[in-house]
Amino acid sequence: MKTALVSGAAGALGTEICRGLLARGWSVLGLHHATPPPRDLTEKMRFHQADLGDENFAEQLPEEFFAVDALFHCASPRPDVAITHKRDLGDFDRHWRIGARAAAALYRKAAPQLLRRRGLVVLVLTSYTLEEAPKGLAPYLVQKHALLGLGLALRQEIQGRGVRVVCASPRAMDTPFLGDLPAAARAALAASVTLTAARAAEAILATAFATADPPDNLLI
Repeated sequence: MKTALVSGAAGALGTEICRGLLARGWSVLGLHHATPPPRDLTEKMRFHQADLGDENFAEQLPEEFFAVDALFHCASPRPDVAITHKRDLGDFDRHWRIGARAAAALYRKAAPQLLRRRGLVVLVLTSYTLEEAPKGLAPYLVQKHALLGLGLALRQEIQGRGVRVVCASPRAMDTPFLGDLPAAARAALAASVTLTAARAAEAILATAFATADPPDNLLI
């Protein structure tokens, strides 16, 4: 049985990724922070609470969490809406730590097994395209683009070594975050929100496990 590590495993998309992996016969290890995981998943997989904003979080995880065939980085800080010039720069630091930095830390620890097992790395980008992104989400969008850069760098580094790298960017999803947006932003996004988290997760998994690569291993 193959094993996957999923960060953000208690979030809207992360839980559906976990359910999809379990349905495919995978063993799943999940990382979560403050949000408790759903009961139906705690009975089927192992969870570990971790603060991905801690610089040393990866070193504190059990070693068995890195003996995996796949890494899915779904963790993301819940974005808040504010115009960039009125923000504290700490907002950017927080998103960076939980986004690209945390993904790099997890990959670094899991890389020996991923390379040996010719595994899979999936980095989940923003659920908004550039055209759809509402105003005031600069830290959120910056860290998601940093994840894209990390994914492209990994593809160059491990090209030809059998590890598949997918940077997954589903369209705007109906998640609890939408309820936090100002009314004008919600109205602007209403027409573009066509996916539930379950449908987005299935699209990501279908692409990740497809026999043929999508263009440049990207789902945009």
